[in-house]
Amino acid sequence: MSITGSYGDALSSVSSTGIGEHQGLSLLDNGTFSRFFISQFRGSDYEPSERSGGCNFEMNGTYTISSSEITFSVDTTGTRLRHDAMVADYEGFPSVAHFLKEKGYVFKGIKKTEGIEIEGGVFFTDIPISINMPDGLILRGIGEAEEENRFIVEEMIERVYFRNGVRIEEEDEVWDVGAHCGLFLWAMVQEAVGDFRYVGFEPVERSRGALRENVKTLLGNGGNWTVYGVAVGKDAGEAEMTHYPRMPGNSALEGHVGERREARATAMKPETAKRLEERAEAVRVEIRPLSSFEGRPTVLKIDVEGAELEVLEGIGEEQWKGLRCVVGEVHDVDGRLETVKGLLEGRGFGVVLEPAGGVADAFILSAIKKI
Repeated sequence: MSITGSYGDALSSVSSTGIGEHQGLSLLDNGTFSRFFISQFRGSDYEPSERSGGCNFEMNGTYTISSSEITFSVDTTGTRLRHDAMVADYEGFPSVAHFLKEKGYVFKGIKKTEGIEIEGGVFFTDIPISINMPDGLILRGIGEAEEENRFIVEEMIERVYFRNGVRIEEEDEVWDVGAHCGLFLWAMVQEAVGDFRYVGFEPVERSRGALRENVKTLLGNGGNWTVYGVAVGKDAGEAEMTHYPRMPGNSALEGHVGERREARATAMKPETAKRLEERAEAVRVEIRPLSSFEGRPTVLKIDVEGAELEVLEGIGEEQWKGLRCVVGEVHDVDGRLETVKGLLEGRGFGVVLEPAGGVADAFILSAIKKI
């Protein structure tokens, strides 16, 4: 839906909602309507804090809200809302609601901290934020998962996947199953002794967008890397994945959702677990076994919230021959820990399993092929 009419007509239209009269709407020289307000934004600790910001009404069909920390753009020609920083609270968006309603959208209400609900869906969920890494690099994360982002960064700093002899060597081919937004790749770059090839697997679109941006930052646009938008399992097919925008690293394929929910109940405060489930959404994803991909990984990292055995069972025979290291997280449900250990030992690997911390059934896997 495009915006038509003169600046004066648009100004009158917006003013008729009461925004211009009460919020100080003004016409700028660049053809943009702007107003300034005090709104509440979620801080890094999820507590509201006052910030001043500006709203721009642009004649090209985009409505933008911005401050020193946040920029939101509503594309009125479609259904997407892009974010450059953090999600905001209810108080920041009455004018967006008015704007969308005025332009023909059916406005249903605003959910605090979750965005504006419009007929056809809830917006404000695809939220990239900046992650400041210890080496000075700035990587992209997912805004609703800010706490999870910090936890994963701490894991990478502690080298949880680079213990017990695990290393990245010259010309390694590293396959990252359950790549999330690519923080494991950052850790690999710190550890690598030479150039390597990176292959990432991430079925969730929002996480995959951040992953691609971070791979470009770490390895370059023309770097030796590939990212696949699929889940990995034993057999090819499709399945439903439960995706948690507030903790996308906890997203799980059907068949593992219940076990992960039970495990989180022992590790999370009830209110945290409730918030996580409130925003859960079902996503249909393609599943492919690793044997269906060309290439022979030398290092395999797995973090798939319960489906780690299926990933291993989908490795091709030729791929097993070239595999030197397997690292990741294994969840000990129904004897899975011993099954994974036995499978790898049967393939000639020495296996070390250490408690991951946080969730009782989670273990960090380090497996090195014996010479």
